[in-house]
Amino acid sequence: MKEQGMTVIVKTITRIVAGFITIFGAYIVLTGHLTPGGGFPGGVILACAFVLLTLAYGGET
Repeated sequence: MKEQGMTVIVKTITRIVAGFITIFGAYIVLTGHLTPGGGFPGGVILACAFVLLTLAYGGET
């Protein structure tokens, strides 16, 4: 069976970076009420973390 996704190096770096992106996105969502439209960019950042993980690990798991 062929392994899906990228190489081990890309998967490891993605796992680390996606954690930071998720924390930053949650911070933007939670503090978004202080600025007009602040919650939307936080949602976009969280969605980008999900897309990054999907690209690195493959879509069908």
